[in-house]
Amino acid sequence: MNGSSPAKAATQSWAKSLAFEVAHLGVTVNCDAPGRIDSKQVRERLHPDAEAREAYISANITVGPFGQPRDLADLAVFLAPPRADYITGAMIPVDGGQARLAF
Repeated sequence: MNGSSPAKAATQSWAKSLAFEVAHLGVTVNCDAPGRIDSKQVRERLHPDAEAREAYISANITVGPFGQPRDLADLAVFLAPPRADYITGAMIPVDGGQARLAF
C-alpha cells in the first residue's frame, strides 16, 4: 500500500473541516494532491533509472512526464484570493491525470 494515500485522505478531511470553520472570516482552505513531481527523491529512490521512469510514466501518467514543482506553485497562486474566492474545502489533484491511482 502506498503510504501517501491515507495522508492525502486525512488532508482532504482536514481541509473540508477547516474550510467550514473559517468561512465566516472570508478565509478559504484548499489542498493539493500531487502526483509524481520531478525531484531528487523521485529520481533517485522511486525511479532510479530512465527505463524505470519511462515505464512508470507510460503506465500511469496520462499527460506524459513527471510534474514540475512549478505545477504546484501555479495552483497555489491561482487559489490565492481574489481569483478563487469561491473555491474552498477542495482537494485538487496535480497529477497529470494519474486517476488510476486515486483514492
